[in-house]
Amino acid sequence: MKLRSLLVTIGLVIAVAILVLQRAQISKLTAELQSAKQQVEQPAAAETPAPASQPTNTLTAEQSAELLRLRAQVTALQRQTNEITKLQAENARMRGALASAMKAAPAANESEPPLTEERRQAMARLTDSKTYALALLMHAEDNQQRFATNLDQVAAYLAKGEHSSPTGTNIFDVVFQGSRESVTNPGSIILVREHQAHQSSAGNWTKTYGFLDGHSEIHSEPTGNFDAYEQQHSSPPPQ
Repeated sequence: MKLRSLLVTIGLVIAVAILVLQRAQISKLTAELQSAKQQVEQPAAAETPAPASQPTNTLTAEQSAELLRLRAQVTALQRQTNEITKLQAENARMRGALASAMKAAPAANESEPPLTEERRQAMARLTDSKTYALALLMHAEDNQQRFATNLDQVAAYLAKGEHSSPTGTNIFDVVFQGSRESVTNPGSIILVREHQAHQSSAGNWTKTYGFLDGHSEIHSEPTGNFDAYEQQHSSPPPQ
């Protein structure tokens, strides 16, 4: 969210800067347009026939060329003024979009559920299962791909991981036994699991699992019976 707020702020600053530059350019072009009109009107006055009592004056070739140049300049300035008007409209649209985005950002934050104690516990359980799974994987790397049979054997590896000490949310059991080399689907084979299930505020039961590929999941069941799920995600016994 900090990044979103920063981007919104930068966009708003750019929009304001564009608006200021546009206003300055409009003022300059308006002054140039008025000056050019005055210059056009002066030669045009020379084209007006003089009174009958005075001799008629005609424009020289140089004056005619200057008149044409000034008229072209007026046309170009008018075109630029029209373009600036379009830019102002686009700028107003952009500022409106930025304002809407700034209003929508707090609403999105308010829609997120609060971090309850139950959610904190679930996050801690996921962290613990991942910590134990990674420690078991490091132990297996140093022991010909054979896993430890209990977590006491990987105590030295826990200090090497990103999370040096588990939070102690629950007791975890090592499920997988044998060598990882025989497994073709490590992402679906349970390596470590919570010993005891938790009942959520919704009434269902949950258990946290760490898998052979290092990822962790929280699985939910309507009752406290997880046998079918664990059998489905267990490797066959070694031959």
